[in-house]
Order: sequence, then structure tokens, then C-alpha cells
Amino acid sequence: MKALLLLMLVLALPDAPGCKSIAPNESEAHPLTDAERQDFRESWGSGASLGSVSHPQSVAVTSGPAPLAYITDQAGQVWINDNTGLKWGPVPVGARTVVRVAEETGIAIGSVRLAAGPLPEGRTYTINVGVPADRGWRNGTVGGSVGSGSAEQQK
Repeated sequence: MKALLLLMLVLALPDAPGCKSIAPNESEAHPLTDAERQDFRESWGSGASLGSVSHPQSVAVTSGPAPLAYITDQAGQVWINDNTGLKWGPVPVGARTVVRVAEETGIAIGSVRLAAGPLPEGRTYTINVGVPADRGWRNGTVGGSVGSGSAEQQK
């Protein structure tokens, strides 16, 4: 008897209130109105030139007071400037090159030392990466603090 009651309850659940979706079936296509069709044709189907797309020649990847560091993701040109208008570089670099600015040790891009320390205090430095015209450019941010050991080891 208990099994029969359970079977009846299971069979009745799909008809219970609140169990059916009242949203339209997502597999059905939304019929376009004539105005929507015309807007689409005007936007994409005219065949007219959309014009040229412009891309930046360079990107400021990080900025702030020393110490400042950046690791390049790909080959290109890197240079550093400060808030007084001084510029160091550009220097051609390969992927995974370390760029460093420190008041005590100076400015270095990879193995190239551009300025010996000590640097003047209180300046803001910006690390710039040139964007190759013939290739795309990518950038990412890695969170966390700079220090020895992993975050799990420090806890």
C-alpha cells in the first residue's frame, strides 16, 4: 500500500502547481518584426565599408612609484617614462622579460641596465609596451603579493 501511494505521488508531481515553466520555449526562434529585419539589413547587409579600425601604438601596462616590475607576455618594444618627462628605451625584448624600476638599483629591462640607482625619490614611473601592427596583443594580471614562498606557506 505504501509503495502504491509513493508511486501515485511521483506520477502526480509533474502536474503540481509551480513545477511547470511558464517561460516560452527557448528552442522556438523569436520571430523578427519587419522593423527588426530592416535594422539588421541596414547595419550588416548594406555592403558599405565600415571604415578602418584603429589600434593603439603602445599600451601603458603598469604605473606607480618605485619599486615597479612587469613581465612581458610576448616579444616587442618596452620603454619606461616618469612623471617629469624622462624616457628610458625603447628596448626590444623577448617574451617573459622582466622589467624593473627600483629607487635603490635603478631601471633595467631584461639584462639591459638603462639607469643606475639610486633614482630620485617620489617619482611616478610608467612601463609601456609597443603593440606590433602586424600581430595582436595580449595582457593579463596576476594577483597576489610579492614575497618569498607561496600564500599557503606563509599562513
